[in-house]
Amino acid sequence: MRNIKIYLTLPLLFLSAFSLILVLGIPRPAGATEAASSLFSSPVTNNDGHNSDHRPPSAAEKGEVDPVQGNPNQPIGDPDTPGLAVFFPWGSAHEPLKIRFFNSGLPQNIVPPSNVSGATPPTIMPNGMNTPYFFFGAWRTLGLGGAVYQFDHSIMIQVPYQDGGLNLSQESRLRLWMYDPTIQSWIKLGGRVDIFDNIVTGLISSLTPFEPGGNTLFTLFIDDSPPVQQTVDEFGTTTLWLSGRDDFRFHVLPGTVEAGSHFEVLSLPHIPESDTFQLLTRPVDVKAYFINQQNPAGTDDYQITEFSKPVSLEFDYTPEMLAGAGDPSNLTIVTLRNGQWVDVETLGYQVSRIGDKIIVASSELGAFSVGIKS
Repeated sequence: MRNIKIYLTLPLLFLSAFSLILVLGIPRPAGATEAASSLFSSPVTNNDGHNSDHRPPSAAEKGEVDPVQGNPNQPIGDPDTPGLAVFFPWGSAHEPLKIRFFNSGLPQNIVPPSNVSGATPPTIMPNGMNTPYFFFGAWRTLGLGGAVYQFDHSIMIQVPYQDGGLNLSQESRLRLWMYDPTIQSWIKLGGRVDIFDNIVTGLISSLTPFEPGGNTLFTLFIDDSPPVQQTVDEFGTTTLWLSGRDDFRFHVLPGTVEAGSHFEVLSLPHIPESDTFQLLTRPVDVKAYFINQQNPAGTDDYQITEFSKPVSLEFDYTPEMLAGAGDPSNLTIVTLRNGQWVDVETLGYQVSRIGDKIIVASSELGAFSVGIKS
């Protein structure tokens, strides 16, 4: 079966490798206006490129991590759920933690991630449970204890899966998703899929608990979201947007990220309710990652949370939006912080309103929308 996968995947691997040639730090020649390949292609990995015998290190299944004694190259597993594991790189945790995975069916009233391929979700392997849904939590073992939801550096969750009934295209688009109850949507986590050893990894720096003080809900699902489109102008500035979301673009100056960095954009499926703002556009969730293609274990992968140069986020506003706001000065860009929508101007960022566009230059990424000032 693996030999068949390798044979069928060669063209896909070639295209994926070709897409990684683009480096924002290298300015394009004057007049280079052709469309460039997507910055984030969620590459399929085949370990060393020739065989599938190189496997990620087995997890130290004690369910505990100590930032002083811990080994960032050693995944930590919960002994009750063999197969699932998480990597804690240096600096991600500053105190001893206990982790926990447990399997679950889909909780009541939670809609699965949107998927138009009609494929049956894969089955994750821990405990042989026939469900792609599971919970994960990290808990302090000293002091007052309690759950940990924020990490200084991204942790990486590693999930094995069964590929029965999936074709090569579907399997190569498997991703790890996290449920965010604040916006009642599933968030796709940047990472990679290893179709040879049947492992999906995802990178995350902030967990969103399913309920206060509780664990976070995850699933494996096929990514059918629109691909990221991009162009590069003669000055080397890259503009990215989503197919079907012509009202949103963001611009990245050359030298903002290093080679091996990728952007991912997800249009959230609906406009969530907000106690502080009337949101006028479906939010977009924008993430950036560094993916080390030379390291099969993925322990060098991380989520980029800040940039040396700001990226510019640009929304179009319509006459209908203006009618609701009364005046363009009443419109602002909001971002999600700790489960609450916040005006970016209160975070120190300047919002510009030019023509039919509203723009902010931000050194941080996340979920953004346009709202009416309260």
